[in-house]
Amino acid sequence: EKTYPKLSDALLSRAERYNACLHELEEYEKNGDVMIIRPTVSKGFSRLEKDKNKILSMYNDGYNQCYEKLEDIRSFFHIK
Repeated sequence: EKTYPKLSDALLSRAERYNACLHELEEYEKNGDVMIIRPTVSKGFSRLEKDKNKILSMYNDGYNQCYEKLEDIRSFFHIK
């Protein structure tokens, strides 16, 4: 039987690494290097969500958010 000793370490440090990545992205955003567009509401939504209504709701939230930020997006990418 194969064992994967680093798997448990990776799983245990996942949240810490995720939060570090978010912090790094937020720094890039503050410097104007990236534009972050993410759902405004993700509470109650699983990464493996199967509820079509929840998925559609999150999709619509993202669509509307992009539409509301369209001018900012165009400006960021220097699109007229």
